[in-house]
Order: sequence, then structure tokens, then C-alpha cells
Amino acid sequence: MGKYRVIYFDLDATLWDHARNSAAAISQVWRDAAEVNRRAGEDEFWTVYDRENEDLWAEYRAGRIAKDAIRLTRFVNTLKRFGCEDEALARRLSDAYLVYYQRQPHLVEHAREVLDYLRGRYPLGILTNGFREVQNSKLTAGGIAEYFRYFINSEAVGHPKPHPAMYEAAVRQGGATKETTLVVGDDLENDILGAKRFGLPAIYFNPHRRPYRADPAPDYEVASLLELKELL
Repeated sequence: MGKYRVIYFDLDATLWDHARNSAAAISQVWRDAAEVNRRAGEDEFWTVYDRENEDLWAEYRAGRIAKDAIRLTRFVNTLKRFGCEDEALARRLSDAYLVYYQRQPHLVEHAREVLDYLRGRYPLGILTNGFREVQNSKLTAGGIAEYFRYFINSEAVGHPKPHPAMYEAAVRQGGATKETTLVVGDDLENDILGAKRFGLPAIYFNPHRRPYRADPAPDYEVASLLELKELL
């Protein structure tokens, strides 16, 4: 696949293990807060938080809420599910969570091995919807910041994936053409369809082998990041 000139990776759940790291951070928040752990068990609190968080991110991608509202609102809504309406407590939990979350080091299996392989062959970039400072901290905590020459963030662009402005910024920063700017990600709508609709090639990272329909379809699908070594 020598036709590619730059490769952009999504960060969360593609390289940095969001589920594992978020669960670890929520676990610490739950243990620290007596007001929470006397109302809900750890697993129950994590399940409710995760659902509220995902719903709010979906609202953000649809343009219905501002990104800054997510940080606090996900905890306000979670506490309400357990009969607690305490915005000051929600704010304290939110602040603590962000500290714990962005310090987590866990990567998706084989991420570092694949980055080691690719960085001598292609310029690499990150294409992410996360909070800028949080995403930078994740790269540092995971020990992978040094691999990336380019960093495209929705806060700086002004629109989240799958908005075309994100992919336009990726092509412009990478100094390549649409045809030679490859996107790798785990989110079918935001990473893959967004890229394909803008005219970029894309590899769908689908570790759970979930069935899907996509038009336009990804150029390739992989269940393990190791497969990128064979393709690239």
C-alpha cells in the first residue's frame, strides 16, 4: 500500500483503551466518594455513567449540545439516576474523574507494536473528537505521543467527526491528497463513513467483528491492529 502518504488514527478505542481506562477512573471516583458508594454499587454506577456519557457524546456529534457541557452533565445525570440532585457533588466527581482518566496508560492490544512498525514508513497523525488537553494527556500517559507528527482535534477545527471540516484539516495538515490520506478508526459512522464521504480511504478497526452495513464501505476491515502490518 505504498500509495498512502500519511495515516491518521482515531485515538479512543482504536489506540488508547477507552473502556478499560474509563472504567478504572470511575472505579477510583466511586471508591473516593462516600456519597456515591452508599447509593450504588461500583458496577451499577459504571454502567449508568457509561450510558449517560455515550448519550451526551451522541448529542454533541449531532450538534445539539456544546462539548463543554458534557463533562458536568454526564455526572449530573448519573447522580439523578440514583436519586441525588447535587450539582456541587457532580462537579467534584467530574473534576476527579478527569484527573484519573487522563492518567490511565492502557493501550489497545498491539497498538505500540503497530506504531513502531508504521512510524518508519509513514508520517502519522491523530484525528480525534475528544477534549484537546485530555487527549494530549492520554497520548503522554500511554507513552505514544512521540509517534505522531499531526494532531487534528475537533475543538480546534470547530466541528466534530464526521463533519467534513475534520477530514479537510487532516488532508491540509498532512500535505497529501485525499487519495493518499488514510484514516484508521473503530467508529463506523464518525471515523469510516465520515472519511469515505469526504473521499478518503479508510480502514475499519472492528475488534468484536460486529456485523454492519456501510455505504460507502471501508476499504479494509481488521479485527486486530496487527493486521495493519500486513496491509501497510
